[in-house]
Amino acid sequence: AQSAHALTWVQAGNKNDAMTSSNTYWQNWLASGMTVDFPDDKYDATYKRGLLATALHLDGKSGAVVAGMHNGAYMYCWPRDAVWAAVTLARTGHFPESSNVFKFLRETAFRSNESWGKGFFYQKYSTDGYQVWSAPQVDETAVVPWGVKLYFDCTNDTGFLATNYTMVKDSAKARA
Repeated sequence: AQSAHALTWVQAGNKNDAMTSSNTYWQNWLASGMTVDFPDDKYDATYKRGLLATALHLDGKSGAVVAGMHNGAYMYCWPRDAVWAAVTLARTGHFPESSNVFKFLRETAFRSNESWGKGFFYQKYSTDGYQVWSAPQVDETAVVPWGVKLYFDCTNDTGFLATNYTMVKDSAKARA
């Protein structure tokens, strides 16, 4: 249902124009981050394909990173994997996308209230933040402060630290 509008748009227009426009968008996106020039062009292509695959797993609306599209219906976000993707995006200069992953974790992904703050992250979420697997997960939670630190290492953005301070503090307080 969500793709029906896009399919109608593509079918109604010039497919060559759509392909050219899409190619230009993604080439510009790649160029907006860190570029590399390995001695073997195969490595350059692999680097770009990896970044594009990461970008195509981003939910542009919520900031979630879906875990896979292997069957077209696995649109779930695992916080641990999302943080790994956010770190990759930050280290390659795609800061807005990386920051949006942390925004999803901070503002959208449900966590129970505990006496010491927000509780553990759960194993798996829908892209609108609902818990799918409701068992608290230490590894899904513990990776969050690490990811925020690595983002900061890449940007020196103290505003980002301030925005994510409470999430990091609560994640650090969560323990088994």
